[in-house]
Amino acid sequence: MGKTLKRFIRDDSGAIMVLVAIGLVVLIGSMALVIDAGTVYAERMKASNAVDAAVLAGVRELPGNPDAARAVAQQYAQANGLESGQVSFKIEDGGKAIKGTVDKEQNMFFARVFGIDSAEVKPSAKAKVGIAGSLSADSGVVPIGVKEGTFTVGEETTLKWKGGAGDKGWYGCLDLDTNAQTGDHSGGGANTYKEYLMNGYDKKLSTKDVKFVETGAMVGPTDTAIQDRVTRCHDDCGTTPCCTADSFKPDCPRIIITPVGEVSDDPGGNRTFKITGFAAFFVESYEEKKEYNLETGKNEKSIHLTGTFIERVESSADIDDDAEDYGVYAAQLVE
Repeated sequence: MGKTLKRFIRDDSGAIMVLVAIGLVVLIGSMALVIDAGTVYAERMKASNAVDAAVLAGVRELPGNPDAARAVAQQYAQANGLESGQVSFKIEDGGKAIKGTVDKEQNMFFARVFGIDSAEVKPSAKAKVGIAGSLSADSGVVPIGVKEGTFTVGEETTLKWKGGAGDKGWYGCLDLDTNAQTGDHSGGGANTYKEYLMNGYDKKLSTKDVKFVETGAMVGPTDTAIQDRVTRCHDDCGTTPCCTADSFKPDCPRIIITPVGEVSDDPGGNRTFKITGFAAFFVESYEEKKEYNLETGKNEKSIHLTGTFIERVESSADIDDDAEDYGVYAAQLVE
């Protein structure tokens, strides 16, 4: 009887089986943690990036076209790997924001052993539009200032420089590299002006910035730069006109972003322009003319730009709800 009991105590074959079973559970649990959890994390990041891109694309249609905003957002979401039934979009904040929510299930592999068949993947993102208070270097602002209160978004307008004002008011050439608040006159020049008009200013601009007005007529540089923009539009499509104010590609070179603001009465090189907002102008035609200037008593060349001020949303911009609304808006992720 005593020997039998001792033999039973020393027999550890059953304990080994228990330890093996426990080890398998730990191993599978570790694989579930590493592989399944890693897969869920990767899917959430992928879905999060997709919905971020979708709302940023869709918000560019706001506030004017909410249906188009949802359609564009859905298109971008699907292009980035989400199915139509996995993401939904709704317009919020009085038509100035779009929110996207992903609702999909990620199947588990090793976690099924513990009764976990799937995990929820539900990232969301929200983007809003607001008045653009500043524009970054890649926004393409041109060195042409438009006097505030002289135009209406959606109406055809003729801007005219030299020889008098246009039918809707003054516009003039700006020296964007100067700072009138500090008296800095270090910028300027016809070649710099032409480069900025052709390809956009290469630094950030904000409301309340004050720039000096160019003293030269800049007729030649203006003509060259605008002709270059129109030619690029033509070459892009092979037709004339390629784009119109009602139908254009987002990056059409005929679209120029102009500072809008207040012009001082200072004479000559001390004349300044205080930026109060930004406008988008679609150039439909341009013409060089000679006109009699009553102030100088001479015939002077002038450039007439005819086009339409349009609404435009810039992603490389900052929102400032205190800035004046001239039709250029900033788009930002807020959630």
